[in-house]
Amino acid sequence: MFSLDLVIRPVFNELKNVSLVRNLRYFDTTIARMAANTLGGKLDDRLAASRAVRLQFFGSATAADAALTLQKGMTDAVDTLTEKMDEELSDRFEGAIRGAFGKDSDGYRAFFPNGLTEYDDPTREAMPGLVQRLSDAATTHAAALAPAVVAALKGYKTAWDALRDTQLKGIGETNTEEDAVTEAREAMYHQQYLNVHQICVSADGDQARILHYFDQSILAQRRREKEEDGTPTI
Repeated sequence: MFSLDLVIRPVFNELKNVSLVRNLRYFDTTIARMAANTLGGKLDDRLAASRAVRLQFFGSATAADAALTLQKGMTDAVDTLTEKMDEELSDRFEGAIRGAFGKDSDGYRAFFPNGLTEYDDPTREAMPGLVQRLSDAATTHAAALAPAVVAALKGYKTAWDALRDTQLKGIGETNTEEDAVTEAREAMYHQQYLNVHQICVSADGDQARILHYFDQSILAQRRREKEEDGTPTI
């Protein structure tokens, strides 16, 4: 006597624990085998629905990878700006400000109230306040400084604001895409569950024909790899 448990247990115990790539390979195998034999058209609806879910899942995963790449690029750009500001203040602009006001003056303290070391490798949390201070002080004391110095000091804030805005948008897009991947992955699980039931009904309980649509070796491969090295294959 055939039991759905022979199919459902290995399928749904393993799918949630394997990688996206392996999930797609497993799901693709079922889709290909349904396409090769629709059991006289009885699987047509399930085949169409499975293909739609597969496309949704793959598209969402691809978009998430792209968003993560964008986010990393923006993060690198933020780090580059931070390093650039640190170096230019030390090598060029602190001297110009000190020469214009004197180190013990209010003008100098407007830029460096806690000394130059405050700008030495600043954290991202500190950056908004630092670039705002430099911009405000440069605006207030513009008459005493060369135009190029004023433009550069104000430019840090402009560049920071632009980069952070782009980066935060990228993070938001990444989170959105990750949510989409999760939803699509759950939709794939649900679709495979429907496939199991439809195939069982359409194949009249023929165990060999039913199991043909679900290549358990893909999931068994993960179990073997995990047993060999003691870590899951993701």
